[in-house]
Amino acid sequence: MVRYVTPAQMQAYIDQRRRAIEQYNRDVNRYNDNVRRELNDRIQKINQYNQEVARRNQRVAQQIDQHNQNVVRHNQEIARKFDQRNQEVARQINQYNHDVSRVNQENKRNVENYNERVLRNKAAFENNQRRIFEEMKKLATRTQAAPATVLQRSAYALNTTYTKLEHHYASRPHEEDETFAPSLPGRENANSLYVANLLAGEPASDPTDENKLGSTEIEGELLSISDDLDQRWRGALFALNVKNPDAARHFCTSAREIFAGILEAKASDSAVLNDDANCEKTPQGTPSRKAKIRFILKQGNTRSDELTNFVDEDINNILELFQLFNGATHGAAGKYPIQVLNALKTRIEDGILFLSQLTH
Repeated sequence: MVRYVTPAQMQAYIDQRRRAIEQYNRDVNRYNDNVRRELNDRIQKINQYNQEVARRNQRVAQQIDQHNQNVVRHNQEIARKFDQRNQEVARQINQYNHDVSRVNQENKRNVENYNERVLRNKAAFENNQRRIFEEMKKLATRTQAAPATVLQRSAYALNTTYTKLEHHYASRPHEEDETFAPSLPGRENANSLYVANLLAGEPASDPTDENKLGSTEIEGELLSISDDLDQRWRGALFALNVKNPDAARHFCTSAREIFAGILEAKASDSAVLNDDANCEKTPQGTPSRKAKIRFILKQGNTRSDELTNFVDEDINNILELFQLFNGATHGAAGKYPIQVLNALKTRIEDGILFLSQLTH
């Protein structure tokens, strides 16, 4: 059934629907406004959160960067210290290897020098023993034919002390003194026997070169003790000239002073008495020559009575030689040929070398 409405009713209906629509739109707008506000609030909060996250991430990134930089610096420092340590270790290793090489080279040189000294001393010892054997045969032959002279008896006495010294060192090889060449005592003994035989008329083996009289190899030895002794030796050599009629006597006089000077320089009376007030003394109350020799050897930690006796007897033999030449008449250079003067010079020069080396 169709219902008819009046225009007023229709207008009222339209107004009612319009108001309903307007109310609906207002409600929608309010809803949308609320949703928009909530959305804006949420977006703002999200933005704030994102900003906070960004700030935090930035701080974390900065911290990570700082940490990484610290790690890099730490690693660089560790690497630097490691390199320094490696360089120091390498330097120490190189220094150690250098020191080892130097010590090995030095030890090698020492061994080579020692072996060379052993061979040289062995050769010298064998040569001395050969000379001693030959000269002793000559001396025995001469003293059987005629009474022994003072110098020959002195040579016998020196040979006896040398034999005792040899036996002493042979039985105690660890005690052998190394402050001088072991061949020197044997050379002293051989020289003594040779000069005794030469002066008794045996043929000479010394050179006839006059230049040998003025040459010497012991200037450094005497200069290390005192300049005065060195000058005295030069004067002695100057006097030992075939053109000098008193060559041997003047030479022996100067040489005697050198022996006395060496003993006094290395074993003064006061030093010997301070070391041992009960030492052997001369009738004048001063230390004897043997006491001085014992004192000198003691300074080198040598206390061998056999060596002390040999040195004392060696000096005594040289003094007997001085006495012989000093007692000769003027013109000794004419009496004794150049070979004898060379033998005299060698005997005294080697004796000075032997005595001076005992004082080292």
